Amino acid sequence: SSGINAEYGEDEKELFDEGLQLFDKKWPAIAKHVGTRTAHQCLVHFWGRRKNSKKGNILTTEEQVTLIELLSREPVHFIDEIDWTGIVEKWPGERHDGITPDRLRDRFNDMRVNKIYYYGILSRDQLTFSDIIDIFLEKLVKPYRDRETGNQSEGSGSVADEIDQDP
Repeated sequence: SSGINAEYGEDEKELFDEGLQLFDKKWPAIAKHVGTRTAHQCLVHFWGRRKNSKKGNILTTEEQVTLIELLSREPVHFIDEIDWTGIVEKWPGERHDGITPDRLRDRFNDMRVNKIYYYGILSRDQLTFSDIIDIFLEKLVKPYRDRETGNQSEGSGSVADEIDQDP
């Protein structure tokens, strides 16, 4: 199987994130869900990811909102049709500190896995790209923009307040 320091594949990352959502920090259950890692390897991966997130590998709430707004304007039907380089070129501001096509793609995939579960939507596999964007526009962008303009509706802002926290 995989060594303790071996990079997690995309399937393993998705299964790990699902396991973390389903089993909180019960490492044996998460390891069983992943199927290719031990409980200790899952714990090490979790803390390694937390450490990396402190280095800017996650997007701020504002960056997540910007990303969803840019993606909502893309004339695509499937995630694999997204022109990530084009998204970077449309990114606001003169400097794009750490905003790369790979980072945006990876962070969107992280959001798609973690935040969709966070919003209580468990049938992620059946969602279309348009569904995913609509969910993020409603649950992330609108509350964030409402809070920004002081136009808070009941419950608005709570998602944006918690969005930067680890799953």
